[in-house]
Amino acid sequence: MVHAILNADFDDGFVAYINGVEVARDNVGEYGIVPTYTDLASSNREATMYKGDDPISFFLHALALKEILTNGTNVFAIQIHNSSSTSSDLSARFYLSFGVTSSNTLYSTPPSWFEAPTISFFSSNLPIIEINTNEQAILSEERIIASMGIINNGAGQTNFFGGAYNEYDGRISLKYRGQSSLEFEKKSMSFETQYSFGDNQNISLLGMPKENDWVLYAPYSDKSLIRNALTYKLHERMGNYAPRFVFCELVINNEYRGIYMLTEKIKRDDNRVDIAKIEYTDTVNDALTGGYILNIDKGAELGVNAWQASFTPPYYGWDALKYQHHYPKLENINAIQKQYIEDYIHDFDQSLKSTSFSDNVNGYRPYIDLKSFQDFMLITELSKDVDSYTYSNYLYKRKDSRGGEIVMGPVWDFNAGYGNVDYSSRGAEKTSEWLYDEKGEKIYWFDRMMDDSVFVNDLNCRWSDLRDNVLNTTEVVSLIDSLSDLLEEAQQRNFYKWDILGEYVWPNNYVGATYDDEVEFLKTWVTERMDWIDDSIPGTCTPANTNSIENIYASNLEIFPNPNTGSFRIRFKNLNGGDVNIEVFDISGKLMFNINKQNRVIGYDVTNIQTSNLATGIYQVLITSNESIIGTQKLIIR
Repeated sequence: MVHAILNADFDDGFVAYINGVEVARDNVGEYGIVPTYTDLASSNREATMYKGDDPISFFLHALALKEILTNGTNVFAIQIHNSSSTSSDLSARFYLSFGVTSSNTLYSTPPSWFEAPTISFFSSNLPIIEINTNEQAILSEERIIASMGIINNGAGQTNFFGGAYNEYDGRISLKYRGQSSLEFEKKSMSFETQYSFGDNQNISLLGMPKENDWVLYAPYSDKSLIRNALTYKLHERMGNYAPRFVFCELVINNEYRGIYMLTEKIKRDDNRVDIAKIEYTDTVNDALTGGYILNIDKGAELGVNAWQASFTPPYYGWDALKYQHHYPKLENINAIQKQYIEDYIHDFDQSLKSTSFSDNVNGYRPYIDLKSFQDFMLITELSKDVDSYTYSNYLYKRKDSRGGEIVMGPVWDFNAGYGNVDYSSRGAEKTSEWLYDEKGEKIYWFDRMMDDSVFVNDLNCRWSDLRDNVLNTTEVVSLIDSLSDLLEEAQQRNFYKWDILGEYVWPNNYVGATYDDEVEFLKTWVTERMDWIDDSIPGTCTPANTNSIENIYASNLEIFPNPNTGSFRIRFKNLNGGDVNIEVFDISGKLMFNINKQNRVIGYDVTNIQTSNLATGIYQVLITSNESIIGTQKLIIR
């Protein structure tokens, strides 16, 4: 069985059938619904061949034809529709061509405009995504409406191009995404899944939780194809949220486009960045305090959607940071919300700038989730991505009733990491040296925190712990092998399409002759990098160290100021790790509110709590973790 191609020139819409089965359609109705003879085409469309232009083409896969065609006579039918019942013209010119491999078959010379299909594969161990843009060019400035189908027969099963769309079959809005990567021939895209009438549709794709915002990431200069995937998996295994992803092969308008990563877009959602939803009317009390997602990016366009820090960082050579409002979006954030999060970040910045920045109460620590900052720093330094601390650095703030801290992450965009760059003032291609103290238009927070012996010692402990499990050399190399093995079949087609193996693609530091060379370089580089960090990470991880976070407080719970008149802070020592619940009861035992702090590290914690909505009186504070009591204490509000 061979493929076929249908070339069509028509005015205004059509549906094509073989033996009564629909095989192609354009500009009329919805797929699978047979139009009545009175149905009109969706819009006016003029034929083009009479002007010397080529017809449009529709690819018919061999597997689909095998199910439709029978031995003997087969019927090919075309249904034509006009856009208006009073139209003065209607035309239909169709050509059905079959590819043949037998020398015994007679055929005529095809027309000069005829082009054979560019599909170069029949099956894949990866899901197959097909996009039809209906002759529209994909843009980077605005979205176009297209259709998308996904073929996914499940883990361990073969997916056939031209097979049934059994994962998704519907409308999307689509655009190119990226900055410097837009210069590559292979481009990344973002899309939204939509209902036929245009509203966004939350739907699960390839086993990932339901949502409507997705990214098709195009690995190109990263010839291992897995640097982003490796980073996401490692950060997730460290106990953090990282975007989920599935590798797939992409076809656009019947043109094979290679290996892509279908991945979650960073977004506020219970299954993504799990923070509170902010309504436009939320302007007071706890509702105002979270959640917010910010993005620190070099050269951010300033204005309503972004702002620049109002002071210069505490060291010469650093530039003021630029923050972008990622959530709420530009059109959804009000002036009070904007001012609140900017003030909170300003206060955090000021706490780092202060000479008492390492103070347990008045310093920077109460503002942040320490574990997330440590993990972000370690995965960033492990990859040594040249864009680290500059581009695509996300952070979010929880609502006060859920802890109120700034959380660093999720991680995003590491294709220029792990030695895959040939430029950097700090030698990003080398497996030695740190990036966190590289001055300029970068995040200076981590450099300042490394002046805090408590942070440094705890970072040392965190690295040692990770090296025993998640970042064990055997585990990391095994993960690289499993990702590259998954792509072994598809990478051959990818590099047939994009013939760049053995060639320099900006900003490659290493150029391997084969895909295996690229993967081996990645494994060697990351192994040497982890060994260097082992030897170079500052601080001392000693349980008895009086400066360690675990031993800062002799008592498990302290409340200050107490009595208070609007807000207070709790500091406590969590001996178990894991989730922590802070509950406040009135004198009758009624629960007034509950704060859940997720994924806490073993050691100290500080939480700010607003009490302006509580009446004066005596209350009881209870802190528990894993069903064990950390501490309980009386609270007085005046």
